Amino acid sequence: MDVNWVNIEFELGKVEEYDRKSDQSIDRISIGSTTIKIFYNLMSKREENYIRVILIDNLLGYEYPVVRGESI
Repeated sequence: MDVNWVNIEFELGKVEEYDRKSDQSIDRISIGSTTIKIFYNLMSKREENYIRVILIDNLLGYEYPVVRGESI
């Protein structure tokens, strides 16, 4: 499922936000049953396309907008 933003808590009290609207280097954020994938474009800090894969099992928690008619 693709979403516009996701907040991820890696450690207690340490939350990182990934938002396509405020970060133009993010093309897509995809949430699956075991991973969150963030697809970056050429405007990224690395100036190349790459994907950041975050394992959901390693997180304390995460939140994302409700997408009507879709669920994990």
